[in-house]
Amino acid sequence: MEFILKQKAFAYYLMREMMFQGAVTLMRESETVPLWPIEALVEVDGQTALKMRYCPSGDYEMGIFKNMSASDLEEMEAMIGCLAYWHSRGWAHLDVKPGNFLRTSQGPKLIDCGLSVHHLATKVSHYGTPIYFYKNTLVANRDPWRRDVHAMALSLCELIFKPGIISPTMDYAAYFKPLLTGLPQPLQRVLTRALSDTFEEKHPNAGDLLEDFRQARKEMLDLNKAQESLVGLP
Repeated sequence: MEFILKQKAFAYYLMREMMFQGAVTLMRESETVPLWPIEALVEVDGQTALKMRYCPSGDYEMGIFKNMSASDLEEMEAMIGCLAYWHSRGWAHLDVKPGNFLRTSQGPKLIDCGLSVHHLATKVSHYGTPIYFYKNTLVANRDPWRRDVHAMALSLCELIFKPGIISPTMDYAAYFKPLLTGLPQPLQRVLTRALSDTFEEKHPNAGDLLEDFRQARKEMLDLNKAQESLVGLP
């Protein structure tokens, strides 16, 4: 069991048996959805656990988006799409971070539903890794989807800027906001909204974030094409 738990990208994800049965059902629906398939429910040390399929490519913990290339933008959009699918089925993930996206030949897959709740839950007091959590917990607890949007934006920033040493107590959003000015304006616009200090200004769910990102991606690609069309002109 100790060996298994150290293999992060394909671990047994412990779960409380009753609370997350809906999320388990969702993840088992189809291999066509952007969630990593569950092979089985098993008992490990007296606890119900999820046996996840092996993923040799690992996760997204290392910064990889540097050039804002067309492929980078496509991969970022796919990551947001994973969370958008989760939200479209009524769930909030509550532990969105690069380490919970696996890199597969079919694109990114979102895993680890251990903290997931239905988005209409009246009380959501728990959360995942603290640096990805919206700092105003009194406000954020009432809207778990916006909490996911905030964490998704921070995850993308981490993959773009690849920060150095990260303190568990640091204000991750405050760290990244000054860096956003160096990004192409459309992408800067999307991430600035998603990281807004005013909770109501954030995208209400990942589907809305996805549509905003798609528009920004189109603007960036159109701009690149326009610039390339001028090459060689006097």
